[in-house]
Amino acid sequence: MYFDRRAGYWRDIYAQRSVQGLVYRERFERVLGWCDRLMARGPGRILEIGPGAGRLTVELARRDHHVHSIDSSDGMLELTAQHAAEHGLQERVTVEVGDVHHLAYADQSFDLVVAVGVLPWLEDPALGVREMARVLVPGGYVVMTADNQTRMDILVEPRLSPLLLPVKLARRALRRRRGHRPESAVSRMQSRRALHRMVRGTPLLLVSESTLGFGPFTFLDRQLLPERVGMWLHRRLQPLADRDVRPLRSMGWHHLIVARRRL
Repeated sequence: MYFDRRAGYWRDIYAQRSVQGLVYRERFERVLGWCDRLMARGPGRILEIGPGAGRLTVELARRDHHVHSIDSSDGMLELTAQHAAEHGLQERVTVEVGDVHHLAYADQSFDLVVAVGVLPWLEDPALGVREMARVLVPGGYVVMTADNQTRMDILVEPRLSPLLLPVKLARRALRRRRGHRPESAVSRMQSRRALHRMVRGTPLLLVSESTLGFGPFTFLDRQLLPERVGMWLHRRLQPLADRDVRPLRSMGWHHLIVARRRL
């Protein structure tokens, strides 16, 4: 499975001195900051979908929350369980194989649902969002991220163009029919409008939205800027996006969405 083979990447990427590592670290801190604000009233039940190597899992468990971490990848779950055990937090972490399209939990089971980097990989992201809303208690929150269809780096990288997605999907389908094992999963980008439609189709109300991450910039998968320059550029552009400067505010790599289930 693709994510089993790539589990080590999600363990190591946050330590890399690269644009991608920097953006992932900032995304992590923003998501954790939102979780802290939303759960400030005290310990609660959190569903974490797609825990990666368990970095966020451990931070949430340290705050006395009970975290149910689910993933379709055994490799990711092994890393998460190992990371929790290394910090003595295994009693507060439940690790299970799960499918966000069909969550194996009763309605209104969790105070918070977190899905970082999950929506781009889903066959039906709208169904996934509906399932997240279903398992939330009234007044509970979901924090999720998605890859932005209007991110700045697609201006220079033709391989990221949404216009090519049907071609990529058709090519992979043909290769599967011929017995080829796929080397990678298909990642899809979403527009702001599409994300709003997903939220409107649920009992959720949008609380906050922003975009994060400028770079890395590539052309035909070849990096255009040295990492040092790319990191400098991201650090200059991101504060402008955070201040709602147009059009930068909508051109970051990742959407960050926070929504609340209606009472």
